[in-house]
Amino acid sequence: MIPQIETTKAVGLVVLPGAMTGLILAGVKPLDAVLVQASVMYLVLGSVATTTTVVAIGIQRRLFTPDHRLRPLSATPSGR
Repeated sequence: MIPQIETTKAVGLVVLPGAMTGLILAGVKPLDAVLVQASVMYLVLGSVATTTTVVAIGIQRRLFTPDHRLRPLSATPSGR
């Protein structure tokens, strides 16, 4: 998540994202263009956070037993 957060912090200061630039070139008020771009960036950040949480919960359930012990990991899957 850190790269996505860093990207979100730089929007408008260093980077001019596509949606904001396109809206400004189309004649939309700059404040409206910035608000649209901010909402898009926060939606992307929210989806990254949701995906990270779902993957972490799935990995936790796969790697740990219900009593919080690490499951033994086999080096090779048994074909039997």
